[in-house]
Amino acid sequence: MRSLCIGLLVGATAVSLSAQTQKKAAVPRTADGRPDLQGTWDFAQLTPFERPGEFRGKDSITEEEAEEFAQKRIETSDKDRRDGGAAADVERAYNDFWWDYGRRIAKQTSLVVDPPDGRVPALTPAAQKRIADRRNHYDNPEERPLAERCVLGFNSGPPMVPSAYNNNMQLVQTHDRVLILNEMIHSARVVDLSGRPHHPASLRFLTGDSIGQWEGDTLVVDTTNFSTEGGFRGATTGLHLVERFTREGPDALRYDFTVDDPQTWTRKWSASIPMVRTAERMFEYACHEGNYALAGVLQGARYQEKQAATYMTDADLMAALNAATAGASGMRTSPVKNDDHYRINVVQRAKGAGAIAHPDGTEVHHIIDGTAMLVTGGSIVPGKSAGEGSAATPATIEGGVSRRVSKGDVILIPAGTPHWYKDLEGPITYLEVRFDLPK
Repeated sequence: MRSLCIGLLVGATAVSLSAQTQKKAAVPRTADGRPDLQGTWDFAQLTPFERPGEFRGKDSITEEEAEEFAQKRIETSDKDRRDGGAAADVERAYNDFWWDYGRRIAKQTSLVVDPPDGRVPALTPAAQKRIADRRNHYDNPEERPLAERCVLGFNSGPPMVPSAYNNNMQLVQTHDRVLILNEMIHSARVVDLSGRPHHPASLRFLTGDSIGQWEGDTLVVDTTNFSTEGGFRGATTGLHLVERFTREGPDALRYDFTVDDPQTWTRKWSASIPMVRTAERMFEYACHEGNYALAGVLQGARYQEKQAATYMTDADLMAALNAATAGASGMRTSPVKNDDHYRINVVQRAKGAGAIAHPDGTEVHHIIDGTAMLVTGGSIVPGKSAGEGSAATPATIEGGVSRRVSKGDVILIPAGTPHWYKDLEGPITYLEVRFDLPK
């Protein structure tokens, strides 16, 4: 059934294109004679944004080719599929009911129509670096993309590009103003038709400064003065956008746009998107910057940071230990990574110390350098306090197991087990991991 629907729609598109001259006469007009652009327009499209490899060298395809491509896209984008395992299932997010990629496909092989290959031009080296530098920043909400923060929609633009859902916009037209309303996300852009120039460069707007004029039956909207970088595919605030709205019939609107930003792309480029009039209502996209999703994204980043590997080179290790020597001639400790429930330190002992037991955590020692006798188990015998004319003696162990340890050895010391390094042959250095700490 879906395939038949697509075929009919492709056929309708073909009729629309072949009978363009006759339909122009049927274009509704306002009292001042301009084409009436008002209404709600659906721009959902199965037509790919950039030309896929299978259509290389073609700027148009047959109805059969379009229908076959549409059917494949419907099948591959079906969110109710259960192939790929649990991870793929989670990444598909909502089930298919909530997505709306549309069921229409044009006979053009891509929405990008210039360059002639139907592909967005290459990014400049500066843009590649700028975009790469923005990725994977999760320290604060301001570092996340505007769509993720519910500030601008991922398809509302400007310019408008079909996406996963809410592919609709409403035009409201007067003699000297046109309102472009996108519920994705609550964006109302006012186009000034009064003939004024653009505002000074010092005055900038989230969706730019849009001024318009009529060129025959086409409304041309020129937008500059963007205030935020990266709003559209990584563009800078120097983006210059020209949009063209042409009523092609009672229920057809052609939307063309040209993007020019030399700091981002190696040349300017254009896209052409057919829209159809719809009686569907525009439903609220209830997204706001304080929603749970953004908090979850940042919390997830904090969790991942805790899971990230910690690296310490030999030079880092020795520098940290040397920095810990002040006032600690017998033992020095440098933290590697400590959290609420585990501690990782590098310890260096210059001489033997008294026996000790840690009731609140299991320890693992990995000898990095040096040799000593390690005594574990048995019972701790308290040392003697310093008396007049005599030095204090450290605690020792009675019984237990003694073993000579050296570089590369790993020792697991359960919680509460007495242990004691003695008979050191020079300094001994080891990685100390303590876990199972009290929660």
